[in-house]
Amino acid sequence: MSANRAAKIRSRSKPDPTVTIKLTGRDRDVIKTVAFHGAASRGQLMALGYFKSVSRANRRLRRLFDCNYLRRTQIASGPYCLETVYLLGAKGVSVVAEAAITNRLELSRHSHRPPQRTFLEHHLGVLSLRISIQLTPPEIRLIEFLTEPECRHEYEVVKGKRKLKRTIKPDGFAVVQYCDCRFVFFIEFDRGNCSIPQMRGVFERYAAYVREGAFQSVYSEKTFEVLLVTTAGKRRVDHLVAVAKSHEVNVRFATMEDLTARGFYGPIWLDSPNGIKASLFQEVNDDR
Repeated sequence: MSANRAAKIRSRSKPDPTVTIKLTGRDRDVIKTVAFHGAASRGQLMALGYFKSVSRANRRLRRLFDCNYLRRTQIASGPYCLETVYLLGAKGVSVVAEAAITNRLELSRHSHRPPQRTFLEHHLGVLSLRISIQLTPPEIRLIEFLTEPECRHEYEVVKGKRKLKRTIKPDGFAVVQYCDCRFVFFIEFDRGNCSIPQMRGVFERYAAYVREGAFQSVYSEKTFEVLLVTTAGKRRVDHLVAVAKSHEVNVRFATMEDLTARGFYGPIWLDSPNGIKASLFQEVNDDR
């Protein structure tokens, strides 16, 4: 192999310091999407509409990587297959900080944090949920979707003479319209690695969010539902249904297997131990 040809072979893991880039509006949106979701694959970024071809996505993402706006790592996606996953890079911090949503110091930590498979799988799972939510049938309109940093809410409540700090950290928030009805959801992605007592605490925080008036102080909605999708299967759903029923918030559950097979708006949701799955809008259809 000639010296010239060898010089053109770029490292898969190390940026090329000789590359320069002039950021476009799309580049900035890609960087923010990666940062707000924690991680994203090329296929997910294409599904969100940022790129229309694999070659164009590869070229642009490589330049953002070379210029340190994005980092990248690889995870196993099959027995003999690795998938490239993009994360926020050091130079991307200033781009994301423009949105004034996330603390700059936290962004800087995030841009240097070593990727861990557990967190990557969670980030990618939440982004897959967002993509499925955006695949709306003609009769359904997605009005709003917020990522975790955008819907995280820290607030205080007064109990007697004490001020108590509360934090609500959903994986996402969505508002959709079907017919003349608006449906408001907080999204949770569950991999089965949180204990039942921990999940009981999650549902209680949601119940308190309404009870203490904090939800109404931020959103122009009266109440909400929680939609939880789990990768841990039906047995996990059965346990969570029983736990959720003891709290003052409506929670619906679905498995990732069902969501992949039938879509977010299909008859996949369970909200009681009766084992009957329904679509999100089943009650509206029954009333028509």
